[in-house]
Amino acid sequence: MKLSTLVEGLCPSPFRGYDPEIKGISLNSAQVREGYLFVAIKGRKRDGHQFIPEAIKRGAVAIVCEEETFSIPNIPVIRVAQARQAIAKLASRFYANPSAQIHLTGITGTNGKTTVSYLIKHLLEGLGKRAGLLGTINYEIGRRIIPAIYTTPEAVEINAYLREMVNEKIDYAILEVSSHSIAQKRIAELDFNSGIFTNFSPDHLDYHRDLEEYFQTK
Repeated sequence: MKLSTLVEGLCPSPFRGYDPEIKGISLNSAQVREGYLFVAIKGRKRDGHQFIPEAIKRGAVAIVCEEETFSIPNIPVIRVAQARQAIAKLASRFYANPSAQIHLTGITGTNGKTTVSYLIKHLLEGLGKRAGLLGTINYEIGRRIIPAIYTTPEAVEINAYLREMVNEKIDYAILEVSSHSIAQKRIAELDFNSGIFTNFSPDHLDYHRDLEEYFQTK
């Protein structure tokens, strides 16, 4: 996909200039490959802007970032107000909006997300439906089982896995949705068909400022 197509509408002014073919998207400079778009995210502990040079060395052909950065010959730099919102849009567009092509159920709540997700998957399969699952224990796509790194993957991974499910003719996708993923806009561009809220109790106050913020996020 051409960069101009991928970033259309992301900035106030139309994209002009060198228009490379984008082969992948990453917010982790260590995972960048030749032809990738690197999105610099400002985290709580690390600032992705510091890793732009490494991403370019690894083959990034374009950069999306929030801050003004140094001029890079032949590397388009697209500035956005919110990089996390941007990567959610970019991921959905790059993988051709897979969440709109599958019945997607999101499950959130302090406790019980994993139990409920597997119950739903079991019930659907009992009805003869094919169901994929992204959650705390594993990411399950047909016969492919990937040990989970996060309860809810980053936006790029979610869309990549959903695209794989669509291609595998899987009917339903079940996604565990953590409060961290909501706050970080990992699910911002997903097209959910249904949502389940299991319960709420004090937790994750190391990340959220207080109980009210945690509740509002959920």
